[in-house]
Amino acid sequence: MSTPRATLGELERLMIQAAAWAAEADRLLERAGVGPGWAIADLGCGPAGILAEASRRVGPAGQVVGVEAAPDRAIAARLGAAAAGLPNVIVRIGDAARTELPAGSFDLAHARFLTQEVDCDQLLTEMVRLVRPGGLIALEEPGDLPWEIDPEPAGYRRIEPLVRARFLARPTAAGSALVARCRRDLSVLDAREVRLELAGGDQYAATPRHALAAAAPALLAAGSADAATLRRADRALRAAARDRAVRHRSFSVVQILARAA
Repeated sequence: MSTPRATLGELERLMIQAAAWAAEADRLLERAGVGPGWAIADLGCGPAGILAEASRRVGPAGQVVGVEAAPDRAIAARLGAAAAGLPNVIVRIGDAARTELPAGSFDLAHARFLTQEVDCDQLLTEMVRLVRPGGLIALEEPGDLPWEIDPEPAGYRRIEPLVRARFLARPTAAGSALVARCRRDLSVLDAREVRLELAGGDQYAATPRHALAAAAPALLAAGSADAATLRRADRALRAAARDRAVRHRSFSVVQILARAA
């Protein structure tokens, strides 16, 4: 029996995700007071990250350095920066938790949705190392609030917790641990939980369907759901993602802005 399959490539999915969260990221930079001449590191930037938002705020006198471990994502980020005319953006291929960038060379270090890919303690240690004394740390990680759809698709109430457990449980727990360490070791200036309000037809409204496709093999293997149930859920989520009368409220994201010692 066939099961739901992802319809987007990973690069395209990450580009859509970055575009969806761009306004919230820009507001985070605004709260940080980012301005002309700043140097910003965007760790684990993927094919877009916050490179464009940071570039616009720091201006020609500033610099934005993206670090991405996956070569295809890093190349996409370089091409995107060049196409957008962002000469103050540099993208390096490297480990977000071990960047090998000079210590104390940035005013702000940012990371988003990295807790599933790197060790949280190593990531925060590296971010603190990269910023100047009194520099800023900006983190964005999944919160506890689930993706909501109104009207709710048939079967969503049963499937959503299963998908979230497979897809977001670990990064959410790791993100919570990262936030706790920030509160313990750094001076937290601002902490808030944000969500996006979307209508069907928005590309990002297909996120629950892509999450289902990613989680489906594990759900089948664990016996948490059968193929027929997953196919029905996939059809319902596809319809909800396309219907402009359907309202979506994204999973929450915790944003932390903290000052290093």
